[in-house]
Amino acid sequence: MALSRKQKGLLPEIVEALDTIHLLRWEQINSIIVIDDVIDFCNDLIEFGNKYGLRHLLQYAENLKDCTESYEVDKIKSNLKVFPEYLEKLRGMIKK
Repeated sequence: MALSRKQKGLLPEIVEALDTIHLLRWEQINSIIVIDDVIDFCNDLIEFGNKYGLRHLLQYAENLKDCTESYEVDKIKSNLKVFPEYLEKLRGMIKK
């Protein structure tokens, strides 16, 4: 995952927002999947990804949204599992 110099400078802010806001929402929707809540989560991630220019997050959110709008429950579940992994990769980039 490649980040620009500006994104790397904002990485602590990005990770903090993803940790405090989006991870909490992920935990809620991951335990009980409600289609409308997942779509709202995707829309929020798309907005966040656009704000910071996070192409990988945008792709993830758009893919999850497509699966959700198609009611592909197995794909929704498998895609939801990826979010903490993405966040962990960003955390690891702060340490470098």
